[in-house]
Amino acid sequence: GREGRDLRAGGKIRIVQTGHFYGPRTPLPLLKALALLRNDLNPADCFEFVFYGGMLEAHRRSIETFGLADVVRLQGTVPYLESLGAMKDADYLLLIDAPLSSPGESVYLPSKLVDYLGSHKPIVGMTPLQGASARVLRETGNRVCDIADIPAIADTLAGIAKGDVNVRPDPQKIDAYDYLAVTKGLSDAMRGIVA
Repeated sequence: GREGRDLRAGGKIRIVQTGHFYGPRTPLPLLKALALLRNDLNPADCFEFVFYGGMLEAHRRSIETFGLADVVRLQGTVPYLESLGAMKDADYLLLIDAPLSSPGESVYLPSKLVDYLGSHKPIVGMTPLQGASARVLRETGNRVCDIADIPAIADTLAGIAKGDVNVRPDPQKIDAYDYLAVTKGLSDAMRGIVA
């Protein structure tokens, strides 16, 4: 459960998201899940979501519309090093990918996912189930929620709030995504091609 962590005032779990929302990438699946979660518990009693980065005015209004101004805090764009510090101060990191526009597999792997992995914090990904982000999250012991399944996202959040869902990243698996390991793998592959 949550007893092993240094909880903030009021026992809230801090979940941090870095990066801009643009195009089809939207916070709406999270906001809808938090609204649905109210059937089970009060999100404001359990969570503090902190978003670092740009957001459309329509998305800002949605936070108000869903009555989540006491749950979601917008910090705006911050320098890269400050965003890394924010990750270290989080209990969980949040990755929200764009939904797929057509059937198939998402090959998009956001660079911030590599930064997230480097923090060794637990990650909850709201992403298409078939794709690079979901594969990397699963491989490293993090949590994947289908971006299109609002009830499943709400269930995951409820489980985190109640201590029933424990996300434990595997440090060894994460190290495989460290830039030195990736560089060595690429170097070895190039040597194999040349040979």
